[in-house]
Amino acid sequence: AVVSTQSGHYGRGFWFPFAHFLCLAFQPTYLIGLNKDLKMPKLKFRSCSKPSTYAYPPLLEAPKEKEKEKVSTAILSTTAKKQAKAKAGGGASPMEVDTPAVEEKKDSKVAEKEEEKKKEEKKKDEEKKDEKKKD
Repeated sequence: AVVSTQSGHYGRGFWFPFAHFLCLAFQPTYLIGLNKDLKMPKLKFRSCSKPSTYAYPPLLEAPKEKEKEKVSTAILSTTAKKQAKAKAGGGASPMEVDTPAVEEKKDSKVAEKEEEKKKEEKKKDEEKKDEKKKD
């Protein structure tokens, strides 16, 4: 199916899509040899290129996992200044609030009860350890 115009000239609509493949006609890309029975005969040909050109590509290897290096954290100069100021106790700390004395008494009683409970638990634990050692 050849496309032609009314004047008899071939239109470019037929060959234009194949223009990209025109370079393949000028360079041999592969060699096919068949005889009249469409069987492959024994052929020998000489190539001036390196054998590595026709070699198989190397096998892909799984990427090895690299050990991640621990990066030390950066300490900002402002952080160091704040820590030094807090240690020195210089200046008022933000949001200082006076607590009522009543709450302090309640808190101290609660804290004393918690300490007593902890002491009793330690005694029980020590007794259990002693029993286990005896067995």
